[in-house]
Amino acid sequence: ESAAGENEREAPPAETPEASAATVAQPTPEPPPATAAATTGAIDARVRLERATSGRINCDNRRVEILDGMSAGTELRFRCRTFLVVDAADGGAVLIGVSGRTPQPLGADGQAVRGYRVVPDGDGRP
Repeated sequence: ESAAGENEREAPPAETPEASAATVAQPTPEPPPATAAATTGAIDARVRLERATSGRINCDNRRVEILDGMSAGTELRFRCRTFLVVDAADGGAVLIGVSGRTPQPLGADGQAVRGYRVVPDGDGRP
């Protein structure tokens, strides 16, 4: 009887249609900025370039924006589920605002910023 009991415990659980549907990642359209800030557990970020710089912005490995070639005044909006990471040759040129806050520079003028990370319900961290 103990062998039969062990076999029952080792058998994988039967997969239901609901469970398999939940594991398939579906792309979701970006909501308007007003509703994105109200969503719990997500990052609603606004990035503005004060002047040209090189670098990149990575949102959940789903959207990566290369800053090289973007002009001063360029504004980008991101809606990320788990993280937003920014690398910039000039941290003072890149301003970021999360959850409707006024965008602030990532660093001092001319200071390189590597791995500046924003997570849900938190502030940016290098």
